[in-house]
Amino acid sequence: MHPHPPRGGLRPGHGLLTPRPLQGRADRSRGRGDKIIDRRAVLEAKRLLAHGDPPASCIAAQLGSTSATNFSKFFHQFIGHSPIASRATDRRRSSEDGQGHMPGTGRPHR
Repeated sequence: MHPHPPRGGLRPGHGLLTPRPLQGRADRSRGRGDKIIDRRAVLEAKRLLAHGDPPASCIAAQLGSTSATNFSKFFHQFIGHSPIASRATDRRRSSEDGQGHMPGTGRPHR
């Protein structure tokens, strides 16, 4: 048992991090949460594009983007093509698979 721990209870070398290594860990982990959120936003945008007819600008606004242009650039960065090209590709793929959907509903044709 240690007689009196230093002020704040931090004891370098006893399992706790000093400020420099702690800052290093924080720096390395910074941005990971943002990437998860970005991937989720792109996935939601793809879903809305594939199963609905609203323009990309409406989807951008729905997902909280401040401009359709920024949304399109953001989407292109992740997917490799524009939101409208993604919509066309997904719909073409869906109809080739026999999984066509009624426009704007996301429900299969009967």
